[in-house]
Amino acid sequence: MQNILKSVKRIFLSKHCVIRFIMAWCFVSITYILGTLLAGKNLVANLKAQESIEILWLLILLAAVFAGLNIFFENIKNEKFEKMCLFFLSLVFCAVSIVMKQDMYFAAGLTLLMTFCTIYCLDGIELDRVKVDGKSLKIILAISALLFVLFASACGICRYFSYSTPNFDFGIFSQMFYYMKNTFTMNTTCERDMLMSHMNVHVSPVYWLILPFYAVFSSPVTLQFMQAFVIALGIIPLYFICRKHKFTRFETMLFGVCYFAYPVMSGGTFYDMHENMFLPAALLCLLLAMEYDSAWGIAVSAVFVLGIKEDAAVYAAFVALYMIFGRKMYKKGSAMFAVSVIYFVLAVMYLNTSGQGTLTGRFNNMIYENDGNVFGMLKTIIISPSYFLTQVMSEKNLKFIIQVLSPLLFMPLLTKKWPRFILFGPLVLFNLMPDYQYGKNIFFQYVFGSGTLLLYAALLNVKDLTKQRCTKTLVMMLISSVFFFLSLNLGQTRYISRYFDTDNAKLYQSMNEQLKLIPQDASVKATAFLCPNLSNRRYLYELAYSDEETDYVVIDLRDSTDYKKRDEDVENYKNDERYEITYEKDKEMIIFKRK
Repeated sequence: MQNILKSVKRIFLSKHCVIRFIMAWCFVSITYILGTLLAGKNLVANLKAQESIEILWLLILLAAVFAGLNIFFENIKNEKFEKMCLFFLSLVFCAVSIVMKQDMYFAAGLTLLMTFCTIYCLDGIELDRVKVDGKSLKIILAISALLFVLFASACGICRYFSYSTPNFDFGIFSQMFYYMKNTFTMNTTCERDMLMSHMNVHVSPVYWLILPFYAVFSSPVTLQFMQAFVIALGIIPLYFICRKHKFTRFETMLFGVCYFAYPVMSGGTFYDMHENMFLPAALLCLLLAMEYDSAWGIAVSAVFVLGIKEDAAVYAAFVALYMIFGRKMYKKGSAMFAVSVIYFVLAVMYLNTSGQGTLTGRFNNMIYENDGNVFGMLKTIIISPSYFLTQVMSEKNLKFIIQVLSPLLFMPLLTKKWPRFILFGPLVLFNLMPDYQYGKNIFFQYVFGSGTLLLYAALLNVKDLTKQRCTKTLVMMLISSVFFFLSLNLGQTRYISRYFDTDNAKLYQSMNEQLKLIPQDASVKATAFLCPNLSNRRYLYELAYSDEETDYVVIDLRDSTDYKKRDEDVENYKNDERYEITYEKDKEMIIFKRK
């Protein structure tokens, strides 16, 4: 009995007692969270869910698990293994909790908690010596890429199938690819309420790269898949950049998976398609060519970047400035900077004279004359830098900064090498400075380019750390990225649930059948969320922006529409003697046909 009491006393007075108790608590908590989930309750987000839990049985289970852990670890006597068990149980507990309570600030708090746990648990463990062979590395990255593509494309495809994709920015590109396949032009009618080329809005010849895939599989579904696939291709140049910086295979694996978990990469695919999807792969190719100091590689990659969009030249210009000041590549950097600026000026001149103009009005919060003049913006920055900072460091911007930097543990900022801050230029210019709400939202395409440069800056700064700190930082970066992915992006699976819901399935089937009855050669005017499903035709217009007289008018009657505007449109066409109703169903849609 005395020996037993001594053993119990030794166990409970040791530091391992706290570790084992935390492990037991995490295990029991995970069990109860998942158990209440099966019962249709959320124990993390809803206090009332606790009513079905008997505290006595919980304490008994906690004591039993704690006792079992003590017996187990006292027998094996392996402190490193015990710490790793604590690490993984804590990780699972935090991940499950975030899934149940998808809140960015909650994820930030648990990331901080997990950071302390990681520092303790990985102390004394030489992660830099973890061996991963080349084949395993490629398999893991390939699986990560596959999961990324499946997640992003499945959400996007189900958005389309559930009539949740608007004309801007999916219907216009669906129709554009219809024209590209059939007429070899980038024409649309639903982008500016007239037959015109998308090149008059954005100079984006890069779209021709995915036309062969659309030509074989001619469906808007192809476009949703290709967007995710094109972003996933960025892992190829990123892999070689990591190897160029002498990352171990294990570190390369961590950073590669972090690329896919980084919420910016998948977040930008959810609304809904844009030429900016090429920016991650193109910029990483350009950075890879810079790393190897390849003149031909820089030239080809720069052309790739410039072909994405007129303002993609700004990204190339900032990379060129980094080449000059950060890498001392004076000739190549100066040449690329000059080409980028000249191309940007020419593209803007073309759009202003022959196209629809540029969207510089988004910067009117920085321009006193309020005329969209870029030089007025520069004048404001020079005269009043304090005002400039008020626009950059606003409350809504701080939330956005947390979204894009917290998953990377703010590593892009942690450096004394000032040229690396040049890589922040696009983030400030395109996301923080303009008074444009969508530019400050990771669920829009405006973050692809700036997010890619932040990832590269994080890579550079992590590599400056000691070998042990480098690997552990990458582990924590991956954990943070996963936590924020679960918090911010996992909710997008609601489109999958919405599409496969039994009641909704009947609705979508009915809508599909009715829209198929509209002849393909007929001109159609439709509300925003019906346009993508009607885009396989020459003449399509969005009702809210069009005065065109068309063969058919289709109005969405679902709950997601603007009631007042919808009812006005319905009454107008019911009273219009030129049209007759061919189909009407409440909570679905109404179709008018010209007599």
